[in-house]
Amino acid sequence: MTPSVDHSADLTERILRRLRTRFYAGEDKLFFQEIRLLKQAISHPAAWLHQRGVSLPTERYEALLLTVLRGIVEHAQAADIRSFGRYFLHAVQQHMRHQGESYYNEGKALRRVVEDVMHGLRKPIAGAGQDRTVETLAAAHAVLASKGGAKKKAARRTEQQQQLGLFS
Repeated sequence: MTPSVDHSADLTERILRRLRTRFYAGEDKLFFQEIRLLKQAISHPAAWLHQRGVSLPTERYEALLLTVLRGIVEHAQAADIRSFGRYFLHAVQQHMRHQGESYYNEGKALRRVVEDVMHGLRKPIAGAGQDRTVETLAAAHAVLASKGGAKKKAARRTEQQQQLGLFS
């Protein structure tokens, strides 16, 4: 079995560093206030792809995010953006809504090539592993996009059910 490779932390840090220097220059407090939205935006395409059962190499995933950022730089009016984190998340979501199918087809084609190569190999190649960046970012997106209060409400409900059981 080949070891898996996960570059999600490096990718996230590179994108965050780029966002901070380009869009949050001198506004450290605002950057850290919006970091959850930024991470959610960075991980959104991974969740979209993972939901459809495909993946992209780290370099291609980074290129996807940089395409969105280039579009923001070229077309957005900086004065009109009140919250860059929200704007970036919306831009990524819109990009995936319009271009997601092409990324899906690309990921599907890559998956097929990898499966064909792996079936042809008898011994695993040392150092070769499956890129787990999309899977890890998809899991991070699930955590970032979750509502924290839902757990408390469910716990409260089970506690109430236990108390009602006392009177039965």
